[in-house]
Amino acid sequence: MWNYAGVSDNGIYEPKNDDRILCGTEFTGYGTIQGQTENYYISAVFDGVGGMQDGFRAAQISAEFLSQYNQSGLNRKDIRLMLENVNQAVINAQNDFGLPNGMRTTVAGIYADSGKLFVFNAGDSRVYRFRENRLEQLSKDHSLVQDLLDSGQITQEEAMHHPKKNVIFKCIGHEEVLCPRIIESDFQNNDILMLCSDGISDVMTRNQLEQILRCHQKNLFRACMILKETAIQLDSSDNMSVILIQKKDGE
Repeated sequence: MWNYAGVSDNGIYEPKNDDRILCGTEFTGYGTIQGQTENYYISAVFDGVGGMQDGFRAAQISAEFLSQYNQSGLNRKDIRLMLENVNQAVINAQNDFGLPNGMRTTVAGIYADSGKLFVFNAGDSRVYRFRENRLEQLSKDHSLVQDLLDSGQITQEEAMHHPKKNVIFKCIGHEEVLCPRIIESDFQNNDILMLCSDGISDVMTRNQLEQILRCHQKNLFRACMILKETAIQLDSSDNMSVILIQKKDGE
């Protein structure tokens, strides 16, 4: 069984929310989601690209479209096709609304079924795994700062405050072919998967995220709310979304 909770909020500086969260077939951009599900499960965070006229619409379309894939038996090829179809749906909407450059969104998500776990992303929204009180980032940003980190030009500390940390190279609606990053990972009983937009990850260090999960891992909903509230206290200037998902065998 999978237990899950999520929250999406426009934050204290933004008048509207360009983020969306998806848990199974339920999605929202304002408020919370929580529940349980058996066996297979799909979940994702979408962050409408800042500066785009209708970033929120790209996130909404993507969440709606991806929710249709909450089914058993998907493999890596299916997930890639699913994400390319989502990308095409947003591009089609751009044409329909006459906004060829105005509808784009990041995505970071997971698909789990029958002992398999696939992690996918395009952009700088993230997927982490909390296991045995340690937090590990499973996704990898498509961003300028990530490239600088990979080449050794900046440190993790410098990355947190880099003036171009919001520059990304890949997102839904940007190009005709998305080519998302998809990796196959694993999960164990009691693991917690955390999906979040950069409104959370940009202002909190891995140690801060880890500490909150360590203290509140028995209550996913409370942990989500504390993550959001902490990001606000740290003066996050963006929308903020987070989903926590835990595998609980034998419940």
